[in-house]
Amino acid sequence: SEEDWDRESAIMGDIYANGVCNLAACTGSDGTTGLFPANDTWFSHTCVVKPGPASCLDGLFSVRNTEIVCDSAEAHVRDKIITSRGWCVQELTLSKRVLYFAKHQVVWDCRSFIAREQDPTCLLDTKDFNFRSSKHDVHPDIMKYIETCHERGVDPDIFTLYRNWMGTVRRFTLCNLTRQNDKLVAISGLARKFHEALGPNEEYVGGIWKRYSHLHLLWDGSYRTNFRWREYRAPSWSWASFEGCVYNHRTSDEAVSNCTSLIRASTEQKLASANPYGTLSSAILHIEGPLLKMCLGRVSQHMVTTFVTKCGLQFSVTQGFLIVLDFNVGGIDSIDVYCLLVVQEAHSEEKTQLAGLVLVRQGSVKGQYIRIGLGFVLPTELLQEARSQRLADENDYEFILENKDYKISVI
Repeated sequence: SEEDWDRESAIMGDIYANGVCNLAACTGSDGTTGLFPANDTWFSHTCVVKPGPASCLDGLFSVRNTEIVCDSAEAHVRDKIITSRGWCVQELTLSKRVLYFAKHQVVWDCRSFIAREQDPTCLLDTKDFNFRSSKHDVHPDIMKYIETCHERGVDPDIFTLYRNWMGTVRRFTLCNLTRQNDKLVAISGLARKFHEALGPNEEYVGGIWKRYSHLHLLWDGSYRTNFRWREYRAPSWSWASFEGCVYNHRTSDEAVSNCTSLIRASTEQKLASANPYGTLSSAILHIEGPLLKMCLGRVSQHMVTTFVTKCGLQFSVTQGFLIVLDFNVGGIDSIDVYCLLVVQEAHSEEKTQLAGLVLVRQGSVKGQYIRIGLGFVLPTELLQEARSQRLADENDYEFILENKDYKISVI
């Protein structure tokens, strides 16, 4: 039943985190193949010997047929079906120990080392060789890092957590889900662990962390599709609404020091179940900030608009504008859009830019929008322009603040 699914899916993270040893089947295209493939055991046959007292050698040695070319543990595990499934991201990340049953050998993975049946005396350091992370993660085993910090009585560095979170989101959004509505619940166990490490002053809504929300809202994506997922699973300002790989380079302490927030934001949400990190029924971002109205059009010999894009691809244009859409817009030639300026970034003393959300009006509710992309503006003078020119249509905003910023809502 749906109630049973809501209850059990919410505790999947705890099940894998508290398991003594989890087993992973790395062969086959689905769950019907089983754990033990019909392979040639001679392929990885290894004999461990200990030299006798008359030998000049000391220790244990692995002896195997050198004529057989043996693949690495990485080739046996990484890039297999199991590592392409969305649910497996949190399962592998949270597991303390995993036995991977690969085609030609069994691979052991724990938070101390990795060992292979092919060469059991050669232990691989998890710092250099890891199935639980990617090059985009700051720490190769974020759960081990969190546990070590707690054992030492120190708080984890929040920016290490933020950057690893986005690295995890990147890996997760590269994976496949059978049920697209599982986008948030399939990573909810990890979200809970990160939230515990970030502390009670942090809030989590739809995959976005509340502290430094002006940076977390500026996620970007690749592999754009022709549509946003039709069945609601997350608000448009959340990466969970996007079809494709998601990343965000503005989650470091350096980004915080280089960026000045231009907004004030709050959220309200309605959960679809009792899982506070799971699927949402609705969520609203109430936001105050500078708002510009522009016309978004295609590039042609006869038309040059202020913002220019083409089917979600990036084009830099005159006056230093850059627009990146979240999804392809099909045959639309032009559309009125709004750019909510979110941060002012200082890349150097001479070079600064504005970054914001590209929005379109949604429905008949006054001042209500959805996100359709990101906007980058090099001439920072437009910040003053946004605060000096009032929008003509009063339905474009809820109200105007004293500093000429606008209050709107994004769903």
